[in-house]
Amino acid sequence: MKIRSIYKFLILAGLTVGVSACSTTRRLKKADKRYEVGEYNKAATMYRRVASSVNDKSKRAEVNYNMAECFRLTNNINKAGSSYKNAIKYKYDDPIVYLKYAEVLYELNKIPDARKNYLLYLKSDSSNTQALNGVLACDSLTKWHLNTRYRVTLAKQFDARRSSSFCPGFAGEAEDVVYYTTNRDGVTGGNNMSPITGQRNNDIYVMSKNLSNEWKDGEAVENVNTEYDEGTAAFTADGKSMYFTRAMNDKGQSKGAQIWLSQRKGAEWSEPELLVLVQDSLADTLTFAHPAPSPTGLQLVFASDMPGGKGGIDLWMVKQEGKQWSEPINLGADINTSGNEVFPYFRNDSVLYFASDGQAGFGGLDIYRAVKEEDSVWHIKNMGSPINSKNDDFGITFSQENESGFFSSNRKDRKGYDHIYSFILPVLEFKFEGKVMDDKTGEPIAGAVIKLIGNDGTNRKITSKKDGTYAYPLNKEVEYVFLATARGYLNKSGEMNTLNANKSIIHKRQFELSSIRQPIRLNNIFFDFASAELTDASHASLDTLLQTLADNPNITIEISAHSDAIGEEDVNIRMSQKRAESVVNYLIKNGVAADRLSAEGYGETKPVVVEEYLAEQYKFMAVGDTLNEVFVQNLNEKNREIAYSINRRTEFKVLSTTYKPKAE
Repeated sequence: MKIRSIYKFLILAGLTVGVSACSTTRRLKKADKRYEVGEYNKAATMYRRVASSVNDKSKRAEVNYNMAECFRLTNNINKAGSSYKNAIKYKYDDPIVYLKYAEVLYELNKIPDARKNYLLYLKSDSSNTQALNGVLACDSLTKWHLNTRYRVTLAKQFDARRSSSFCPGFAGEAEDVVYYTTNRDGVTGGNNMSPITGQRNNDIYVMSKNLSNEWKDGEAVENVNTEYDEGTAAFTADGKSMYFTRAMNDKGQSKGAQIWLSQRKGAEWSEPELLVLVQDSLADTLTFAHPAPSPTGLQLVFASDMPGGKGGIDLWMVKQEGKQWSEPINLGADINTSGNEVFPYFRNDSVLYFASDGQAGFGGLDIYRAVKEEDSVWHIKNMGSPINSKNDDFGITFSQENESGFFSSNRKDRKGYDHIYSFILPVLEFKFEGKVMDDKTGEPIAGAVIKLIGNDGTNRKITSKKDGTYAYPLNKEVEYVFLATARGYLNKSGEMNTLNANKSIIHKRQFELSSIRQPIRLNNIFFDFASAELTDASHASLDTLLQTLADNPNITIEISAHSDAIGEEDVNIRMSQKRAESVVNYLIKNGVAADRLSAEGYGETKPVVVEEYLAEQYKFMAVGDTLNEVFVQNLNEKNREIAYSINRRTEFKVLSTTYKPKAE
């Protein structure tokens, strides 16, 4: 847990680990005192100065542990890691040091070492949720990185030099105005530095867009800010009520953090009123922070360390009862852990976002999405990368228009300053597009019709343009079948889907249709040598022909086999006839009606007449050449074999387009 991220505006006491009252030296006592009251920045400096003079090893271990805690809580992760390591070296007697060291190592991206220390801690507390989640995070990190499509960009309009800006929020439905927390130059408290964070106290600022839709410089909100820490402004749906946190102190002593309410009156906010959530004499010393009103305004979720929680800071809820609030209800173990759950935000009445360092995550604070199902159980999901990082990520807010908004993070800042980032989840786009053309000439086919049917009820006819192109948008999570048709051509079908897609997809289909006016060569039809037996390598091509017959149920065809001029002519004719019959038998065996098929063996009697596509491929041929024996014998040996191989072929041609399947 990092004070800079969790308590940006809170001066807290009571969250520190107790230290013994040993009186080693006066300087050590002073350091301990600062540590006890939560002045971690000052305490860290004092511990560093005194650590080397502590001779007792157990006391030196304790000093290093306390110093590590100070560094961790003020976000100085590298120094925290070194100090935890020293505490272990001097045999700090509480196994908690392994858990804290593991958390820091994880944030430093030293995953194997982090996993090792989580496991060391689990030897002393095998059911500890935080440690178990840490091991899970080490094992799941790669998967989480691959699980998101969000685009994240630094929102530079909020930035100010050497300061933090965080917790953006829209005031109701208006999205051209954003409120946020900052400790930039000019805040009400001046340059008074917090002894906890070493930074200035925070104010609430507001930023709006001008007529050119550009963000103007932020301005402090009037009537709300004081010399103390103010921040995390949250609004009711109508934008008229603003809840925020104020943490006060008296001579360095925390007076607790409390939630305040201000009402909009015209263009101004009223003087804030304290929101009393518990009637308890200890309330002044407790934390009540990070208010999040539900869209209806009837519920308020907030962060608190009040008794009865799961550990650290928990999320609680109160319900409005007239002008009063109900007794706080802890949101339970689904959300709260032994770590800290903070910065809640309602998306709607059943979807809550929050930050936690106790759930399994990337390190530091991560942002989580909690959905309340019909069973009233909160189902939690890590938002994944790039929303979450190794650093602190928190304070998310969403646009009402789409899956976009802002959040806070101290990633990529060596000094630990927080910055506001914008995010958007791009809308997935699916498209079906391509071109319809003649399979031999490559010429576009205009007016072709692609019939598209989806299991979501889609039933469309798409017509190709003059250049043969077509395009049509598809829906998500749908299975489609399609059939391309054109007058004078064979139909061609296919299928596609947009199931489980996590990126935009363009399904490209180039339909190369075959004319019914000329024979169509069946490529890759093979027979054993001097045999009519089909080889297994022929099945793929024949299965394509089966699909063509299924796509065109009203055609009848002739299967023709042709040979070269080598050997006796009558032998070639008999062999080609048998080979044509083998193809027909394969088709019948696979469900094609016999009366749609005929077989003819032509031997060498119908040599190929060269078309343009062959002439382009073989320079020794010209369009119109007939590859008969006279032509072939005038070729060199290499080209002669090419001509023979072209003549050796299996084809089919359409005999009729009026076949009517017999009723079963």
